[in-house]
Amino acid sequence: MIAALFFTSVAGTGCASYRALSFPDRPPHSFAIRQESHGLTLAAWTLLDEAAVTRYFGDALWDAGYFPVIVHIENEGQQPAVFERGQFTLRLQEEQASVEGEGRDRAPASALDVLVRCERALWPSWLLAPLLVAPAVWAHRSVAQHNFDLTKDFAEKALPSYFRLEPGDPPLVGALFFPRPTSEEPLGEILENAELRAHVKFEGTRLGEETPDDPQATEASRVGFTTTFILGLRDEAQ
Repeated sequence: MIAALFFTSVAGTGCASYRALSFPDRPPHSFAIRQESHGLTLAAWTLLDEAAVTRYFGDALWDAGYFPVIVHIENEGQQPAVFERGQFTLRLQEEQASVEGEGRDRAPASALDVLVRCERALWPSWLLAPLLVAPAVWAHRSVAQHNFDLTKDFAEKALPSYFRLEPGDPPLVGALFFPRPTSEEPLGEILENAELRAHVKFEGTRLGEETPDDPQATEASRVGFTTTFILGLRDEAQ
């Protein structure tokens, strides 16, 4: 009897398989709120409560203290665009700010760090081994499978730490993970006027290549330049 109760309490939380929805397959130009510059288009949306986060990332991300911002990117311009995770920031506007436009900038967390915090621990399953060997093995395999599916899903959904989008490449979608504010206010109220900022580098023309056929092309387009995108956030992919 004691062994059975112990098995239920230790292994019960690890038996559920990992399930999560895929992101909506939408190009960024289909969003009402987006920004376009030099042929590059960015749009972003977020998830504001535990139930919404669970639909796309399982039940651990919210409990780990994070929420996602999903970014859609498309390059229909004439120059490659280079992105780095460290060049994204989330600015939370403060009503008490004494200077107009002042706010708090937050950097996205490492996707690997977030994944580690979301994985289920394997060691509780082995606590069953002295009592129930077969259930202990089953619980271990169940947790291991859950973590495998979680890792695979995060690898597909997380925005890479560094990537380059060539002109004409398929639209890209990926998630950035931000620590949830410690305020007790609902996340929707905190993010009401939030802005996602992205500093994007456009690479210049390579030696021997012609300058893009653009009458307004400048020296900047030949040597490369950086542009800042500022995006408002919507709740889910509206």
